[in-house]
Amino acid sequence: MEVKSILGGLLVLFISLFMFACSNHSSENSNQGLSLSTTVSQSNTSEQTSVEAKKNFKEFYKPVFDNYQKILSTPKDVNAIAELYKTLQGGERPINSWSVENAVYQADKMSFAYADLNKDGVEELLIGVEQSNGDYFISGLYYLVNEKPILLAEGFVAGHGGARNSMNIYKDGDILELSWSSGTGEGRGVLYHLNSSQQAASKVQEQDIRVPGNKSLHSDFGKAEADLMNFKQLDWQKFETSTSRTIFW
Repeated sequence: MEVKSILGGLLVLFISLFMFACSNHSSENSNQGLSLSTTVSQSNTSEQTSVEAKKNFKEFYKPVFDNYQKILSTPKDVNAIAELYKTLQGGERPINSWSVENAVYQADKMSFAYADLNKDGVEELLIGVEQSNGDYFISGLYYLVNEKPILLAEGFVAGHGGARNSMNIYKDGDILELSWSSGTGEGRGVLYHLNSSQQAASKVQEQDIRVPGNKSLHSDFGKAEADLMNFKQLDWQKFETSTSRTIFW
């Protein structure tokens, strides 16, 4: 009887240990499945958040598109343009009146493109005028500061008076804005650096310039012509002007 009792106890212990091992194995498989499911879910969420964030960055430029909706729908008339300028949304740096006039008279050539110039994950907005050779003259460069679009640099040709403005955008994201008089060729150059995380751009260098024909213009600001950005490579899109809604993404 005593032997049977011992054997019975061992049998119960063996069964208990077997059941415990099976339970642990099942729990491990369940945890692994949960871990994999959580990883996939987090990956999908991260990807979706990234896409939504990119879209939201573009939505922050809506005030710019609202202005161009008005600009590109305005008749080619001096009085109409003067009245138009009064209705545009202002900002830290309002759009120049010559830029507005140029855009009105070249409405069919106006395009826009996004580019992450300083590689910080936030795209800047470029307004361009398509040229006959397929290149683009950049008439406006906007970037975000605390989710608000700021006009950093412009390009335009004054209808009278000889004022000229243009910009060089370099591959490292620096922007050189040039302002001069067509009569004397004398003017001013300002080199800007785009900072990350939607911080205000820094003014790196500012000095007197003389254009055109100044072969040392790039080197005067520590740059090289070979470092210029190729605007043709950007995904340029035409402004939507036929309806009241502008498509900007």
